[in-house]
Amino acid sequence: MPEELIKPKRGPRGPRVRKGQLACALCLLLPIVAASVGEAAADPLCAQATFPDATDVHLATIGTKTPMRRGDGACSQDPSACRENLDLAAADQVVTSYRKDGWLCAARLSGETVSVGWLRAGDVRVEAEANPAKRADWVGAWVLAGGNGEILLDRRGSRLAVKARMTLDMSMPGDEGDIRAGGFDGAFTPRAGWSEAIGSCKVRLLRLGPYLIADGKTSGGKGIDCGGDGISFNGIYRRQTSG
Repeated sequence: MPEELIKPKRGPRGPRVRKGQLACALCLLLPIVAASVGEAAADPLCAQATFPDATDVHLATIGTKTPMRRGDGACSQDPSACRENLDLAAADQVVTSYRKDGWLCAARLSGETVSVGWLRAGDVRVEAEANPAKRADWVGAWVLAGGNGEILLDRRGSRLAVKARMTLDMSMPGDEGDIRAGGFDGAFTPRAGWSEAIGSCKVRLLRLGPYLIADGKTSGGKGIDCGGDGISFNGIYRRQTSG
């Protein structure tokens, strides 16, 4: 005698969802998902390769001995969990970038070495803004601290011409060598605060104390590819020769 097939009982039907209603629900959900992804992507790294990656940049002085914590990788999500990699002494000068949960992303220059990481905001005193730089304070050859980059600024009528060159060694151990080179040519009118040099892409420039700060990542241009071939001009430059 064949066994009886037992059919599962169906529970009570829920309300039908029409295709149009489902599509509408997805339309409402997608902006929320996109916003959360955008917020995560907008959280910048505190690292030398991308510094300053912000518009609020200042000279600052260390108030009391304090450790600088590494700022790359996952540490940018939680600076308090980052490993200490450098001790700064009172009166050391740094360049500060963006703030996150009571921490400041900062860079310290010592000779040819650039250290970038997190500092407790309470241990840092932001210096008063100096008078806007004169045109002569811009002109000259500026060399990237801790890197192989140069920015040349020269007079061009009422504006300044900018010519930037960068060499980047992307070689991996065992490789024959992956040396990349990029450039940027443009012009700008120097202003108090950030000035925007426009050419093949956009690079923002800031005269800050003895330094020239360049930021091509947040200028609305091509970001880290402003120099082509994955090259960015972001960084802190020292003047090698004056005009």
